[in-house]
Amino acid sequence: MKIDQILFLTVGTFFSLFYGIRSYDIFTRLTVSKEVRDLYEKTITFKIHNFFVNFTGSAIGWFSLFLVYNDLFSSGLEGLDIKKIGFGHIFLLLIALLGIWGILPHTFWGLASSAKYMAEKALGRLK
Repeated sequence: MKIDQILFLTVGTFFSLFYGIRSYDIFTRLTVSKEVRDLYEKTITFKIHNFFVNFTGSAIGWFSLFLVYNDLFSSGLEGLDIKKIGFGHIFLLLIALLGIWGILPHTFWGLASSAKYMAEKALGRLK
């Protein structure tokens, strides 16, 4: 591995750990009731789940950006060919941004909830 790849993966690992460890304080603590906060603070299950989901989301984002970086900039900035950028790069960049910003898990949760809601509506109309 080259030094830029090692540095890239180190930064990605650090921020993924940060989102995994601090996700409750960032996303949840101020938006839930005192009862939910007390339940979270007393049980390890919620902490492990929260860490896993947010660490994984951030890691997926950083790895997606790493893949785009390796593919497009493998020979440096002077070797970048704009014509080489395709839909896959744009898609990976979108996943990367959502993951790096820490909202990839929330995005997938929203998509899954929307799909469930639409399916329930469609099935309700068929009956």
